[in-house]
Amino acid sequence: MEIYQTESDAISVPMIPLGLKETKEVDFTVPIQDFICEHYREDSSLYDKEIKELIELRQAMRTPSRNQAGLDLLMEYYNQLYYLDQRFCSAHKNLGVHFHWYDMYTN
Repeated sequence: MEIYQTESDAISVPMIPLGLKETKEVDFTVPIQDFICEHYREDSSLYDKEIKELIELRQAMRTPSRNQAGLDLLMEYYNQLYYLDQRFCSAHKNLGVHFHWYDMYTN
């Protein structure tokens, strides 16, 4: 189709703009602190700064910008969740943190 053809050499792929899924706030503080105390036998308050950063990252991820910076933010959050899953979750026990997502069309 001619509408997508341009004079530049850059490849342009047409994209359909879709809304983002909605989600509720999640507080990781108590589950992570409990796990640190029980499993690692450490003072969980030593990790308050890191837990707060994770919560702030989640808040920012809920409304990402629609550009490369927003994509980078989503990838950073995904990587943090992956790290948490590898470090704090096992087949025998999980943190007990539940994520609620709502479909963008049906709510």
